[in-house]
Amino acid sequence: RRALERLMERFADSPDDLPLLKDLKEVVAIARSLPFAPDLWGVQNTYYALLQSVYPDFLHRARQGDAEAQLWVDLFTALGDLLLVRIP
Repeated sequence: RRALERLMERFADSPDDLPLLKDLKEVVAIARSLPFAPDLWGVQNTYYALLQSVYPDFLHRARQGDAEAQLWVDLFTALGDLLLVRIP
């Protein structure tokens, strides 16, 4: 849990870091596959804050045809699915 929270905080500090976003998604996927349910509320809260603050800009850029922004949106929404956070 703490390792995931630290990784999420690193991402929150550098939300445009695509490799870090990809790593974060993969680590959360691994955590979800464990036979026990890790407590991810801290990660979910940080994700939600980024959903409110950073996601709208990337979504706008993706809709304008920015391929890198589209990749970011795809990874970010996949992460949200893994964290069970609903994206409007």
